[in-house]
Amino acid sequence: MKRSDLRGRHDLGEIIGLAWRLYLGNFGPMFLIALTTVPLQMLAAVLQDNIASSTGAATASAMAQIAGTLVTIVAAGALIHASNDAATGVRPDFARSVDASIERFGRLLTTGLLAALLSILSLLALPYFVIRWTFNSWGVMLEDKRNWSALDASSSIVKGQWWRTFGILMTIVLIIAGPSIIAGAAQALPPLPAATITSGVGALVIPFAVAAQTLLYYDLRARREVAAPPAVPEPESEPDTDSTDQ
Repeated sequence: MKRSDLRGRHDLGEIIGLAWRLYLGNFGPMFLIALTTVPLQMLAAVLQDNIASSTGAATASAMAQIAGTLVTIVAAGALIHASNDAATGVRPDFARSVDASIERFGRLLTTGLLAALLSILSLLALPYFVIRWTFNSWGVMLEDKRNWSALDASSSIVKGQWWRTFGILMTIVLIIAGPSIIAGAAQALPPLPAATITSGVGALVIPFAVAAQTLLYYDLRARREVAAPPAVPEPESEPDTDSTDQ
């Protein structure tokens, strides 16, 4: 399949299959990006296990988790950038993808917080808005948008395809849930080994999920462009007959 075809319309099976191909074909840089989320998760477990005071342990662990969340935002943006590179025939590069995400970190953070806040305020319709704004980070990374503009970009491609989008996203979640559930058995171990195993498994499966969502984003955008009515050209202005007669 041509690389340009990766950014076109695909059914569920094609999205899943192509996502695995993208990930496995670019495993090194994509896994390294996801691996950046592991150390702070391990640190949070170590702090919680080794600080005698329960209050101090909870505080230190929470600070490590907040830092981990910020790193996760950068990693997610970098994985979107890497997936886009792979889909366009460019070999993903760890440093280039991380740099691109750090450059847009402020927009990724504020747009994500805005989407979360609006979803919480819309409690009764929460699942609807979560799916509608799923691609806000893709709007930031691939369309150079921010905040409301990124949310609108996500909403526009999901409009009219909410149930299809929901079904594909749930399929992706179920695929990565299997290894995550198995890794969950490590919670019976001491905190550090448990955190190492669960975060390591997460780093293995998250790049596939991001690659699959990126292909879904392309698919939705392509379908939206086909569905959009063609622009009507403006009529050409008639020549000024008075001036030409003189």
